[in-house]
Amino acid sequence: MTTNVRACIAYIAGRSISGNQLAGVYDYSQSKKVPLSGSVTPDHIDIYDTGQNCHFLGDRNGSRYTLLYNGNPHPVTLEIKGNGFRGCDHGTSTYFNGKVQSNSVNIYDCESGLSFHFGI
Repeated sequence: MTTNVRACIAYIAGRSISGNQLAGVYDYSQSKKVPLSGSVTPDHIDIYDTGQNCHFLGDRNGSRYTLLYNGNPHPVTLEIKGNGFRGCDHGTSTYFNGKVQSNSVNIYDCESGLSFHFGI
């Protein structure tokens, strides 16, 4: 999963689970703030990645969002339950999972076998 998609997932999970408006996330692996904006509702997500000048958007079907990043034909699926989430980047067939706690989001990326930490 790319760093941009990972930051968008952290932002969506952070907003959905905390219920707070966010101006982006702080990506500790890159030591930088990733500016993001847009809407996160129970049925639709439309996030704008300011740094990459592109959208990450899609709709919910049942318990799962199907999201496209900048028109990439391979979706990212995302399920949110309680303070946790999981999904798959179908472009790389990579699964991920994570948890939102207080002012942070942790994502475990199965492709790299690494955990990533984001401040919200």
